[in-house]
Amino acid sequence: MIGDGTGYTAHWRLFRVDRDTWADSSEFEGLESAHIVSSNSDLMQTGEFTVTTPVGVGFENGYYRLSMAADGQRVDVATLLCYSDDGNNNRGRVTRNVTGKSVLEPANTKKLYSGEFAPSGCDGAEFAAEMLRDCIAAPVEVDGSFTVESHVVFDNGSTVLQAVLMVLDAGNFVMQITGGGVVHIKPKPTTPALVLDRDSMRLLSPETGYRNETDVKNRYIAIEGASVAVAQNNDPLSVTSLASTGYLRDEYDQSPVRVNGETLQKYAERKLAELSVIKTQYTYTRDYYPDVYPNDIVRCSLPLHGLDGDMRITSCDIQCGAGIRINETAETEVATWKP
Repeated sequence: MIGDGTGYTAHWRLFRVDRDTWADSSEFEGLESAHIVSSNSDLMQTGEFTVTTPVGVGFENGYYRLSMAADGQRVDVATLLCYSDDGNNNRGRVTRNVTGKSVLEPANTKKLYSGEFAPSGCDGAEFAAEMLRDCIAAPVEVDGSFTVESHVVFDNGSTVLQAVLMVLDAGNFVMQITGGGVVHIKPKPTTPALVLDRDSMRLLSPETGYRNETDVKNRYIAIEGASVAVAQNNDPLSVTSLASTGYLRDEYDQSPVRVNGETLQKYAERKLAELSVIKTQYTYTRDYYPDVYPNDIVRCSLPLHGLDGDMRITSCDIQCGAGIRINETAETEVATWKP
């Protein structure tokens, strides 16, 4: 039982996961505490657990699923690849620290052979999914598709995960991992998955930070063989343009990945538009809401808290106590240049 003495009490459970069926196996007794972090980083999820068992009862490394039961309902919070390498014996009971790694971890350690590539004309989303399915135990589901226009040759020494992210980024696709450990490949969300207002959520301690505008590029140079395409922001109304800053900030790309029939010039313009987005970051604490993950959109109408309009979630720090509290970071995105 994990509790903080406030509100209702939730019962937290840790289940072993059968890697062949991806269903719960036996329950692991002795969970004392848990802390989960989800983000839009490459691996997306990590976790830390403390477990206590009688002497002689070990911890078997493998996949585990953390679930919360409250008010007659079960919520799967995270499914992770777990291992423990230390423990303290206190009067016949052993307390262990358990590290939980993302279900994507095997894709982060498997290296590609020299010369591997995604072929032109392939469905980029399905190609990325098949690469993952070949090396991770977690199920991979695909929602949507995009066409890769030219071969995408992966660098020597690249991991499977690096290659997958390279392909998905080209199509503006992202991955999300559910609490049950299912990997979803989908277009980057553009509609709200969560609405935060006075009636739906309690918010605490919002803080604001700003991205440094001097890091925003205003010229993109794409090179493909003997062809060169240049997109440049000369808009005097844009705060990051050559006209506004007085100097160029270049981004060179010698490995362009064009998609869905775009020309090299359109590719350069798209990439510069993506790089021209200025982000304002907010942090706040909210109650749990199901099926909301990093990369999702949250729509806010709390101007007194400084939270107003659409924001994209970048990380969720999950505090497991009497209930679930989410320390969340989200960003507004303001485009300062469009082709």
